Amino acid sequence: MTLHHRLLLRQIRKHLGPDAVIPEPWASLLRAVDDTYVQFDSDRKLAERAMLLSSDELVAASQKLGAQYARNLEVLNRLHAAVSALRPAERAWRGWRMTCWRSPACWRS
Repeated sequence: MTLHHRLLLRQIRKHLGPDAVIPEPWASLLRAVDDTYVQFDSDRKLAERAMLLSSDELVAASQKLGAQYARNLEVLNRLHAAVSALRPAERAWRGWRMTCWRSPACWRS
């Protein structure tokens, strides 16, 4: 009987002894268990690889979004500065109004 999975071989040695003779009815069961162990390991490795690739893709997408956010913020700041430069009188009036609103001395004038 040829078994391939190291864990199953270790379990057989531990529980039945290193020189155990496996009867034929049990051999087919152990071959099925061995096949299941091997398939499980294969599936696990495949899932781990898929998660690693997905993780790498998400990190790349996150970095790309962070760079795009920085560019958008820079454009918004430039637009804000341009609008403020085009309306200096309104900015001065708004500043005076806000200062005056807080000061009762301005109410008398």
